[in-house]
Amino acid sequence: MLDLANDQLDTVRSLVGRRLPGREVRIFGSRVTGRARLHSDLDLVIMGSEPVSDLALAELRADLEESDLPFRVDVITWTGIPKSLREEIERHHERLRPPLEIAQDSCQDSDMIPARDRQEVLGEIARRHGAGLVYLFGSQAEAGSRYLRGGEAAPESGSDLDIGVVFVSPPASAVPVYGDLYAELTGLFEPFTVDLVFLHEVSALFRYEAILGECAYAASDAFQEEFEERTIKQAADLKFKKRIFDEEVLEAIRDGYFEVKP
Repeated sequence: MLDLANDQLDTVRSLVGRRLPGREVRIFGSRVTGRARLHSDLDLVIMGSEPVSDLALAELRADLEESDLPFRVDVITWTGIPKSLREEIERHHERLRPPLEIAQDSCQDSDMIPARDRQEVLGEIARRHGAGLVYLFGSQAEAGSRYLRGGEAAPESGSDLDIGVVFVSPPASAVPVYGDLYAELTGLFEPFTVDLVFLHEVSALFRYEAILGECAYAASDAFQEEFEERTIKQAADLKFKKRIFDEEVLEAIRDGYFEVKP
């Protein structure tokens, strides 16, 4: 039996899922064998023969150390331990199951995740990465939204599910955040092909197209309202300026400043 409180397990699961999406991680040691004390270490091993990047491992260890867990968490890799320890882990371990898998198992007599669980998982992902809004837009928006609410997946061949993310505060380094988010959203919306866009990096007209889709997650109504009002105003300004520019170009052509050849 695992000697770990549910909230502590949720914290570990979220941090590991953020840094190592898709990797199997096992819990071993005193927290599994029943010999743990109040502040005993939690031992984790990252399974598989594929190497774990030094950066991902360092970031995971830092996240765990900075968390509010009242004990130390030791993280090792399967490829870096001796045979005797591997055999011990094989005998006594608990698998650290990701949130999405737990949600899938909670739905009996169906392989469909309940709507509340898909939406809860999306909310967990968004909050973990500091996202204030998540939009589904484009040709697959309706299908993606229906799937998120508990419907069957019906992806259109050759079309991506466009997902736009608005951060409460844009990350200083977008590349690692993009990789983590893309991996988690791809897992959540499988079998859709996900096209992820950070909306603070695109034009107001592009943002306007995104907000015409489905808002799948909002940190608050106020945050959503402020973002959408600002986007609509900026997009309207751009459209007005473009119309003025087009009119001036047409007038210049009529006045002979430009020669238009068929």
